[in-house]
Amino acid sequence: MIGCFIIYSIINLAQMIISPPIVSVPPKIDGVIENIWLKGDSAANFTQYSPLENTNASAKTIVYAVMDSSNLYFAFKCFKPYLTKVDVRIVPRDSYTDIGDNVWIMLDANGDKTTAYEFGVNAAGVQNDDELTQDGRVWIPTYDGLWYSATKITNYGYNVEIKIPFRALRFRENNTNWGINFYRYISSKNEFDSWIPLMKYGKERVSNCGLLKITPPPEVRGLHLNIAPVGILKYEDKFIPKIGLDINWSYRPSANVSLAIVPDFAQIEADPYRINLSKYELYFPEKRPFFTQQSEYFKTDLTSFIMPFYSRRIGRRLQNGTTIPIYWGSKYTATVRKWNIGLLNAMTASKKYRDTNGDTIVENINDYYCIRIKKEVFYNSNVGMIYAGKRGNNLTNEVYGFDGSIRNLKSQLSFLMTLSNNKDTIGYGSDIKYEYDGKRFIFIPEIKITSPDFNIDEVGYSPYKGYKEFSFFGGRKIYNKGFLRYATFGIKTNINKAKENNSWGYKFGERINIDFNNKCSLMFSHNIIYDYEANKKYRNNNFSFGLWSDSRKALSFEPFVWFNSYEYNYSQNHFGADGGGNFDIIIKPNSRLNISLSPTFSVEWKANREIENISYIFENSISYFLAKDLSLRLFSEPNTYTHIHYFSGIISWNFMPASWFFLAYNQTIDNTEGNWKFTNRIIEAKVRYLFFW
Repeated sequence: MIGCFIIYSIINLAQMIISPPIVSVPPKIDGVIENIWLKGDSAANFTQYSPLENTNASAKTIVYAVMDSSNLYFAFKCFKPYLTKVDVRIVPRDSYTDIGDNVWIMLDANGDKTTAYEFGVNAAGVQNDDELTQDGRVWIPTYDGLWYSATKITNYGYNVEIKIPFRALRFRENNTNWGINFYRYISSKNEFDSWIPLMKYGKERVSNCGLLKITPPPEVRGLHLNIAPVGILKYEDKFIPKIGLDINWSYRPSANVSLAIVPDFAQIEADPYRINLSKYELYFPEKRPFFTQQSEYFKTDLTSFIMPFYSRRIGRRLQNGTTIPIYWGSKYTATVRKWNIGLLNAMTASKKYRDTNGDTIVENINDYYCIRIKKEVFYNSNVGMIYAGKRGNNLTNEVYGFDGSIRNLKSQLSFLMTLSNNKDTIGYGSDIKYEYDGKRFIFIPEIKITSPDFNIDEVGYSPYKGYKEFSFFGGRKIYNKGFLRYATFGIKTNINKAKENNSWGYKFGERINIDFNNKCSLMFSHNIIYDYEANKKYRNNNFSFGLWSDSRKALSFEPFVWFNSYEYNYSQNHFGADGGGNFDIIIKPNSRLNISLSPTFSVEWKANREIENISYIFENSISYFLAKDLSLRLFSEPNTYTHIHYFSGIISWNFMPASWFFLAYNQTIDNTEGNWKFTNRIIEAKVRYLFFW
């Protein structure tokens, strides 16, 4: 029976081909499906991925496709299920959850069965786009392409029309075989449908795409040049005008040069404060557009333990809350046959500032470099090399790495080997990880090692020095059993040793993740830890529990709590218990307004079980959309842990494709000495306008 299903699937996939014809008069992108679409090729007969795998979709979806010499065009005709309404929600661009009814296109423009673009539009017309790598295992939400869409609510459901210029894509020249799949989410049913059926173990695998025949192969015309001048007016004790420039030149469909002169990131919100009771540096993701665009060219497949290049080191935030200015940054990225190449260089300015001790620190001019080369091997695997370095008058820090991943539909073996050079002191680090994610079981063993002299603090991220760890996670997966939509029950073990410890630490635990049919979910984790800190062996019981309610509702909540019975508190420099949590409350009175209340608390105990400190952080935000492309967001973060409170507001207007106006206000209130002091008041207006040829 299994063999018959495999043969049927192969025959079925062989028929999953869509060939958009060339039209002389392209369709108008207005949400109205006119007769020109009926001349195109079409895709229908969508299949459920969730909740009921490999069953018919509860509502009909038809996708039409045509093309001309410069663009691909797609139209979705989405019928709503019986006795339901279309869920229309106005949300920020590039929102990927709680966006109501929506459709997506996965497009493997290289035809390499490894990387892909995704273009999504919800019923309100809000766009989302991203990239996938490692056969869909890694999601990169920072891609922002220049493409067009429109929607229209109808009596049978809604329509979506999409226009994707070839110039917005990176693709291999003269290749006519692209990969494609179409997706639809029906909010009222909490249902995911796809054109190419998705299996539980395969998920959104790029290698599982159907075939898009592009005949003849596209020839992108024009200069392929984007120039975006940026004007900034900043008030910080006085008015400071500034002008920047972003240049992006795709001189070939598979190659791109980017240059940012005096880049400014006024629209980037500050990172929320996180309480850190451990001895390791916390990780915060990159948000700045220059570094997030084409970031996949500079990443290794393994990043959780060692990240050879961490772009947040460039123009880093100082202890007094200011940042080191960036003079300029440049990038070159290209795909040549089966080779991916990324080159990056940036220069930061000198800056004098005072640290928390009141000492004057001088940061000199520094150059940053990253060179990344990766080659595709076998079916959809890869090997590569990376170099990242910082050079200045007072510091030289470099890292050299060799990495790769061998993968198939269910499993992936990845490795990363690195050498660091910090002022001529050499260290090494390595990470080897195997992931098996089948239909019923999941296994993840991993080995992590760094030498005591391993140091990439100025260019990469790896706070673990002189550290060894051997871990294993294995679990059972369950689908569609009664009230359970999806569940994972697993056990985990961990053996580790830090350089300052005289013995090994051990961890044994279990983890449960459950998604219910009503779109609620929960997580529970428990660990018994035998560890060694501050020249003392100790036992710790660690618990964590999280619950997520149905986020489609007007009121939803996400409580999460954690507790350690006994561990070393590096904030207070003694052993004791600690715990904390947060209780996120999301209120959506209508499709335009979103209110988020996120109180976070922490409790620290002394060794004699007396409470030493209770602190609270309240992260609150209000987002209101005056129109699809015009929004107001207010954010506040009262903080009783540091007694430094943060407030901000931002108006953003996406008045043209890739063109923005921002007006931002930031205010810090310092109450560390018991006196409310208004500090770091910044008001900034920014305009970015895109010219493209």
